[in-house]
Amino acid sequence: MVKQKLIIKPNQLMRDKNIFEQLYDALNIRKLFPNIETVNFETQKFIDQYVPDSDIVVFTGYNKNRDKILSLIKPGSLLIYNGSGHNPIVVGRNANIEKAAKDACYAKFFNSGQDCAGPDAILVQEEIFEEFMEKYLFEVSQLKVGGYDDEEADVGPITRKGELQKFLAFLFEADPEKIKCGGTIDMNKKIVQPTVICDKLSESSNLEEVFGPISFVYSYKNDNDVSIYFNDKNGTYQRNKMYVSLYGNNEYVEQRDDIIHPKNAGIGIVLYDKNVHDHEEGGQAYGGYSLGASGIFFKNDETNYQSKALPIYVPEIVALHSEQKLFAAKINSKAKKNKYSNIIEPFKAATKQCFGENLVFGFMFDNASNIFVCVKETNLKEEKMFESQITKLQIEDVLNLDISIILLSELESIASNICIKSSFNDTIISAMAGAKSAAIGDMPLLSALTSKINKALKDETTNAQIRAGS
Repeated sequence: MVKQKLIIKPNQLMRDKNIFEQLYDALNIRKLFPNIETVNFETQKFIDQYVPDSDIVVFTGYNKNRDKILSLIKPGSLLIYNGSGHNPIVVGRNANIEKAAKDACYAKFFNSGQDCAGPDAILVQEEIFEEFMEKYLFEVSQLKVGGYDDEEADVGPITRKGELQKFLAFLFEADPEKIKCGGTIDMNKKIVQPTVICDKLSESSNLEEVFGPISFVYSYKNDNDVSIYFNDKNGTYQRNKMYVSLYGNNEYVEQRDDIIHPKNAGIGIVLYDKNVHDHEEGGQAYGGYSLGASGIFFKNDETNYQSKALPIYVPEIVALHSEQKLFAAKINSKAKKNKYSNIIEPFKAATKQCFGENLVFGFMFDNASNIFVCVKETNLKEEKMFESQITKLQIEDVLNLDISIILLSELESIASNICIKSSFNDTIISAMAGAKSAAIGDMPLLSALTSKINKALKDETTNAQIRAGS
């Protein structure tokens, strides 16, 4: 499976504590698998050095960072992604309340609540709400709080300062009467007391990932009432749906299991009378049917990719990819072999070097005779440096290379008002609407703006035809 080389970058905490290196040495990985290498680079340095040349990238993290990596991988490469999934617990009629309370407590407070499988909300049918809360609060009260040196502690310090600040905001904004236990933070010891916040399910119920020992429990009356949570107005839940643990009965949930009823408007993979930890197996696929939770991305060319949302088992995905059973390749072989291919990498290097963090995206168009760059802020020094480097590129049959540099705010304005005509606007619209090559930067944003402009052009043409017909 590891054909040539596997490069692993541990996260910040594991780098700081040298945990991965100790594990690496203890398992004698260097001798047994000499083609597996760990690096302790900072994230950006690692991405710059390894991602562009990799055939497969496996990434766990936030969507915004996933999109940055997707913009950097080369055409024909695969990105395997595990993100942030919603895993609520629903306790309905006929539930074994004692088991539900024990499982919910374990799932929520495992590893001090710092676990991606933890439920961000527990939804309980109102007729059994009081009984559930009594048992749940008892289970929470039995949790032992202590430092990392206490092997019996269930809840320990929160290592990230940003998470502590977020929890402080949660508790500050919460109604004191709805905090049923905990609600305090020892900032010196970085310990959040196990906290339970109760309320009636509503459109303002929590949909944010709570990566710590703060539990939200909501009551609902009828089975369909849980739709408020699963179909929130902003689509937050659906973008990151993963698992739903169902104890007892809830017809709404049962009819929207992504596994049993794949054609319905699913709400996730439903686990019956068990939590995510009971379900998870190291040798089986794990994740959900939303790209926010888990999925795979195949890059067709510089500006286009295919994607599938599905649970991930990396060895299986790699094997299917090697057999070309995941996606139909759509790489333009002619584009790869055209006479301008030798300037693609120099163009990308110059663009990245000159604009750095100020770059939004850039690309070449009109058979590499024109260059388009979108930036966050005007910087004449960067622009002159870029023009100087680009003029050094030898491009056959191109006498006057045209460079267009535009602010993102201006481009967004043009994309929203293509009816406003000017020679500058027409040039920008033509560049964005046409075929591109050697694209670099924020590819999802480039794709979104391209689609917006092309749709507006199509609508404008349709309206003109209607007016002509009338």
